[in-house]
Amino acid sequence: MGLFFLPTLLESSQTQTLIDLIGGEISVVIQRGFLVVLKKGGGDPVDFSNDIDEPQAGFMKQGSGTVSGLELPLAQSHWHWLYLGMQEGILQVHLKLLARHPGERERNYSQTISVDSNLQSTMSGLILAGKCVFYDRARNSIGLVEQCFNGRMELPWLSNSTLEVSEAEYLSTNSECLSQDDRISAVWDFSHEMSTDRMLDISGNDRHGVFVNHPTRAVRGVHWDCSVQDWQRAPQHYGAVHFHEDDLTDAGWLSCFSWRIPSDVKSGIYAAKLRLNEMVDYVTFFIQPKHKATVRGKEKSVKAVLLIPTATYLAYANNRFELYAAEIQNSTIRAKDACLRDHPELGWSLYDRHADGSGVHYSSGLRPILDLKPHDHPWGFTADTNITAWLDHQGIDCDVITDEDLHLKGADLLSPYRVVLTGTHPEYVSTRMMDSLNEYLSSGGRLMYMGGNGFYWRIAFDPANPAVIELRRAEGRGLAWDSQPGEYYHSFNGEYGGLWRNIGRPPNQLVGVGFIALAEECGTGYQRTEDSGSKRARFIFEGTSEGSEFGFYGSICNGAVSQEIDRWNPFRGSPAHALVVAHSVRHSADFIMTREELAAPFPPGESDKLRADMTFFETPSGGAVFSTGSIGFAGALSHNNYKNDICRIATNVIQRFLDPNPFVIPDADSFEKDIQHECD
Repeated sequence: MGLFFLPTLLESSQTQTLIDLIGGEISVVIQRGFLVVLKKGGGDPVDFSNDIDEPQAGFMKQGSGTVSGLELPLAQSHWHWLYLGMQEGILQVHLKLLARHPGERERNYSQTISVDSNLQSTMSGLILAGKCVFYDRARNSIGLVEQCFNGRMELPWLSNSTLEVSEAEYLSTNSECLSQDDRISAVWDFSHEMSTDRMLDISGNDRHGVFVNHPTRAVRGVHWDCSVQDWQRAPQHYGAVHFHEDDLTDAGWLSCFSWRIPSDVKSGIYAAKLRLNEMVDYVTFFIQPKHKATVRGKEKSVKAVLLIPTATYLAYANNRFELYAAEIQNSTIRAKDACLRDHPELGWSLYDRHADGSGVHYSSGLRPILDLKPHDHPWGFTADTNITAWLDHQGIDCDVITDEDLHLKGADLLSPYRVVLTGTHPEYVSTRMMDSLNEYLSSGGRLMYMGGNGFYWRIAFDPANPAVIELRRAEGRGLAWDSQPGEYYHSFNGEYGGLWRNIGRPPNQLVGVGFIALAEECGTGYQRTEDSGSKRARFIFEGTSEGSEFGFYGSICNGAVSQEIDRWNPFRGSPAHALVVAHSVRHSADFIMTREELAAPFPPGESDKLRADMTFFETPSGGAVFSTGSIGFAGALSHNNYKNDICRIATNVIQRFLDPNPFVIPDADSFEKDIQHECD
């Protein structure tokens, strides 16, 4: 057997299994910076508690002869080539440390160990990057994978005869030669079927495997030489897979109850309430509308739909922000955060790092998500319930659909509706979602963008399982981690990842505004502008009573302008005819501009570019777009029992957007806007 591997967590005190031959006696593990090849005997558990006397290659024995093997030194984040060959009771082990650049030299280690001469015939399976351990549970024996490997692996192969080391090394550098050699029984080339979970055997023997819990694909392999950046142009440069001990996209929980949705239940947000003694928990779910009426040619009665930003929920799912802050500030934490601290097996958000320090590229809904529940702090899902509460209070019927729905079904899902509302933070969107919203607006639809920092990151959905999303933080724009050079293209669909603005489709083109700054503690309000007096915008402020300044209240940071804010910018694609009817004022030092907007550092709160712009514009096909410019806007809707100008403005807009009378886009000569040059 041969393979390339690159360990990324050698300092771990835990054993990491590289190869586990089920039914045989050989395991290859990593322990304390060494590659350890084990020959197991009497079935006693392996104990690696003994210290290594000298960090050099050599043999090791342990216990009373039950475990013996050899140890070979490894290098952190270096590629190694490993070959195991068995013949007549002798296992030959060859390890080669590959040089990364001319300043390094290659190193070779070779050892042999005696094994059972019948070993090869007893092998019944192979697990890579982990060890299968069986436990007796009730009446069943359950197999679990433990001792998971952290690092990259490429081109593992099996042969039915022992090869010379030089020949095995030559074959390992050429997958085509490997696949055509009759002595080779399996060759798993990870550069094939990149968007799937299949581990393709190219030997012709169809011994295909499967990747579990989405280890990271489309990453640089041993042959990557910086000449390509897109795995689709040269898949052979991307033949590696990055495994992590904490990869998780499917917890594999079994169903314990089910509920058939009654036919008369309205589309909306629901939760199953679970109670055990004094403990209460909620499982949130979303019920889509039925569209049979439109299929039969009848007009749908509900004309508004709320697009639930479930992709953004997944991106932030089980984030540890509060834990990190508590460590710095020595503050107390909530029960939810304590649970996340104590249970890393619940998986990570796309803002976290794996145990080896690499970024988390995949997130999934097939696991417990502790922050997708009511009664959480007013952000994300909880903040979006401010919108549904306002709609209910105003008596406005509104269906709900999710990001997955829109991605799978496209613009046809939106076509029955006169107005689409977003959530407070629709940050993560796929290409099809963007295309569908553009198509909807082009056909005369109306869009209410009810938040901030929306349409910011491009993501990809797993084509086989839309419960899983993928993110590549390209071009050094990630706040938590950055994708490695050469790894900016998604494995699921081959699209370039990163910020939509860097891809050429800034959110300004869709909704008129784009992300500019964030403020997590202190909010503020709006001030009306000259544009608010335009007859085109007159309907927006009908019935308001707070004067030129309004919105200095709300459940989110005590201000309708808070958390993350967007501004109008024609140089980013904001329509020139858009009206900025209000903008934020009196920013505290808590407001910090996003780093992609900073050509030079500004003192907090002092740049004239730092503002939230409430924006309105018409589209050529009779539609329109209204943008609040702030995540905190929805938190102010219910202030004073919905008797406030924020609520009045939102209600005015949705009522006009529900009106079938088309909007008319102004001629270029009928409006003037002073567009001054801004440094970007």
